[in-house]
Amino acid sequence: MGNLIKQFTERRLRQKFIEEYLRKELVGAEFGGLEIRHTSMGDRVVIRAGRVGLAIGRRGRNIKKVTEDLRNLFGLSDVQVEVEDLENPELNPHVMAERVAISLQKGRHFRRTAHGTVRRVIAAGAKGCEIRIAGNVGSERARRETFRQGYVAKCGHPAEIFVKEGFTVVQARRGVMGITIKIMEPDAKLPDDIEIIAEPTAKSKEVLSPQDEAELQSRLEEDEEEVAAAVDDLETLAEPAEVEETTSDENGEEEEAVEALEELEEESEESNEVELEIPEEETTDDKEGE
Repeated sequence: MGNLIKQFTERRLRQKFIEEYLRKELVGAEFGGLEIRHTSMGDRVVIRAGRVGLAIGRRGRNIKKVTEDLRNLFGLSDVQVEVEDLENPELNPHVMAERVAISLQKGRHFRRTAHGTVRRVIAAGAKGCEIRIAGNVGSERARRETFRQGYVAKCGHPAEIFVKEGFTVVQARRGVMGITIKIMEPDAKLPDDIEIIAEPTAKSKEVLSPQDEAELQSRLEEDEEEVAAAVDDLETLAEPAEVEETTSDENGEEEEAVEALEELEEESEESNEVELEIPEEETTDDKEGE
């Protein structure tokens, strides 16, 4: 048991030394961490960097130097070094501390740099971010400035598990400054986070997120447009058809047809008025006289 603890401690300590070495060796490449995998073929070191091109170097010069140093200084056998692109570097405190240091070296004001960095970290999805700059920040006398946004756990289990910390030192024009960045992970679940589950009632109201509200509003607008289009179609169908203006020839033909109908009606009336002459029947007296 003692040998296992000793081996585990030695591996973790060696990994920390390798991280410090790579952080100094790959300055400007935004070194974001490494992973050491022990296989039967040898040791495989995976380096994660925000700027892969600078980490590899021209014609692989940096990788060759790092491989030799890992073999000679740290005793890794048959080491193979790989460089991977860092996913979401805004959530890596070491990368953001290095960016702040580079910005301060260029002469940018520390307040503007710190506020911009905090906004980028929060926009990336972090629950909280804290930047502390100590040194000759604004005058010859050393002091400390802290910039914070969101929630960052300070102690306890959440601080140990969900808070990542990065530190670097920069030699600026005004003097040496230390930069410390703490980032609260986006998926951090705090002990006081509760979820209330209740059955809906007649007076209950569903609270939608801003994204769901925007999607619902867009759907309502689309439905209103469809209803307006359908109403316009019904109005056009309900309108009476326009009567086309007839020409003079057509008017004349219509008048002739009307006159002919009137003549036929008059003739029929005259024929009905004619009385039929019926001969009178002879009386009995006349027959007897004969």
